Amino acid sequence: MIVFFKIRINNKYFALIDFFYFNFFVCFLLFLNRVRNISTKEALLLVEDQILDRITQLRLQKNVTEKKISRDIGKTSTYLSSMNKNKSMPSLRTLISICEYLNVSLSDFFDFTNNPYPVKINEIRNELLKFSENELDALLHFLQEINKSRAN
Repeated sequence: MIVFFKIRINNKYFALIDFFYFNFFVCFLLFLNRVRNISTKEALLLVEDQILDRITQLRLQKNVTEKKISRDIGKTSTYLSSMNKNKSMPSLRTLISICEYLNVSLSDFFDFTNNPYPVKINEIRNELLKFSENELDALLHFLQEINKSRAN
């Protein structure tokens, strides 16, 4: 499986391709060392802050507490709050569990440019899959009309 990641560094976005989930962080750290000539420690701090901020953003969109997510993914009830307080990173397996819980793919998790609301978009998508073709056409027309009126 090929996974695309977009990472923001100093307000510039970079796309990374990762063929196996477990290579992501290694690829990213090597990328930063080569492109930005920064240390592995500095690169890791950039990644940690972005990941922790994104987990919080998506959790708030889903309107769920740190305690609930922690318990539901099989961790202690204080797992996420401790992680945020200590600025520590989840393992990749745990990050995948968090993404699954929040109903976002890893690529959506790391997409900070095109989809600021992946939780809501995925929920809407899941509901749209239940619509007939005629219902989808009517909804599309409705949305296009809304966008036209907003443009005016």
